[in-house]
Amino acid sequence: MVLEWFFLILLSAIAFSILDLLEKHLISDRIRNPLTLAIFLAMFYPINLLIIPIFFRIDFAPLLSLVSFAIGATMGMAYILFLKSIRLEEVSRVVTLHYAYPLFIIPMAFVFLNENLTSTSYIGIVLLVASTFMISYKKNWKGMFYSPVLLLMMGLNIAIAIQNILAKYLFDFTNFWSFIFWFTAGMITIRMLLLIIPRVRHDFMTIKFHSKLIVYGIAIALLFLAANIFYYGAVSLQLVSLVSALSAIQPMFILVIVLAISYVKPRFVYEELSRKATLTKTIAVILVFLGTYLLTLDNI
Repeated sequence: MVLEWFFLILLSAIAFSILDLLEKHLISDRIRNPLTLAIFLAMFYPINLLIIPIFFRIDFAPLLSLVSFAIGATMGMAYILFLKSIRLEEVSRVVTLHYAYPLFIIPMAFVFLNENLTSTSYIGIVLLVASTFMISYKKNWKGMFYSPVLLLMMGLNIAIAIQNILAKYLFDFTNFWSFIFWFTAGMITIRMLLLIIPRVRHDFMTIKFHSKLIVYGIAIALLFLAANIFYYGAVSLQLVSLVSALSAIQPMFILVIVLAISYVKPRFVYEELSRKATLTKTIAVILVFLGTYLLTLDNI
């Protein structure tokens, strides 16, 4: 049983890593506008709405459905910040910054859920802050500067923290699959409504659809569903705090996969892989993992 949930976490991290790399490839080489890419991906997520009801019962309670739908619509827009971030920055840096969201979840849980902080939790927060500064601090010929995606990712992390707090309340009244069904429906709806805006619609119409691009869209939709199946399968077998802590291993998978791809297909995604850059990213990833683990240690 222990090995089963552990391998599910590994599979989830791998699926999310491949998903993020595919999105990075699309926005770097094929669909450069984050809004346009968001709409393009939303065209394929209905696949998940067809698959989920085949295996799981969906709750159609009006209030729960509406709240889940609203959360999905909000996050559907918030995740455009992620797409914009990977457009501007290396995906390994963005994903590492993404896993700093416990910095916002912890104080919100303290205020709204009465979850107390311990000295171990404070150490975890310090490590997460250190990883954030390390991964976002860069140097060029002009001198030192912070990554342009730092504020974007902090905004997304705040949205994710709020989503987690709301989801914790909702899961007392409904099941996860109902939540993710209506969440996905909300995300699809809000992104497709962006086509009402003339400029956005014009940019979307410039997409040159072909078989390879459609395969990318389907692959991303299925990876998103698979990653969540693996993750919540692990949650069903183990404490969610421990599963969440170990899921912070994803940035390490990003680095490993990028290194592997760089030898096979160097131009698939751009990533600075000098010795110094790789060492900095590796240390930041380790700090994220340790920080997240310490934040959840008292709940294990």
